[in-house]
Amino acid sequence: MQTDIYKQMSESIVNGLFQGLKSSLFDFWYLWVFIGTVLLLKISLSLYKIYKLNKAGLPQIDKMSGEEFEMFLEQLFKRKGYKVERVGHVSDYGADLIIEKDSVKTVVQAKCWKNPVTVKAIQEINTSMAHYSATKAMVVTNSRFTSNAVTLAKENDVELIDRQRLASLILKKQ
Repeated sequence: MQTDIYKQMSESIVNGLFQGLKSSLFDFWYLWVFIGTVLLLKISLSLYKIYKLNKAGLPQIDKMSGEEFEMFLEQLFKRKGYKVERVGHVSDYGADLIIEKDSVKTVVQAKCWKNPVTVKAIQEINTSMAHYSATKAMVVTNSRFTSNAVTLAKENDVELIDRQRLASLILKKQ
């Protein structure tokens, strides 16, 4: 007899939960549509970013050596209308490229890395400005930057080009 009571109680609880769930699903359909739409937009944005990176050739860039990445950037900046000088070698004073456009001289450090770029790159490019008499500094990577690197770059007015911005720069028409 006690078993029957427990059985009836558990059936009532399960039925109540099922009815409540069913009711909430139908009563709040607009909420489920909104959640579904947001998820669909997030997935679409992620797929677009992957498409954009692939179209820009980032998987091939990831396989480049540091010197190949410098040569790639040299050609990219030339296509964008910059006068470019490649200075990257052992004693390059922290810069790999010197680019100039509209009388603005910019020192560029190229970092083809798998890991995030650290503050060291910002420090190096910032000090190279004086050596090359440049007015601007930039660090370009196929990766991303650490939060400390981003903070130091903002404080020293160093332009950062990360993976996403590099893809945009590659795909952007002149």
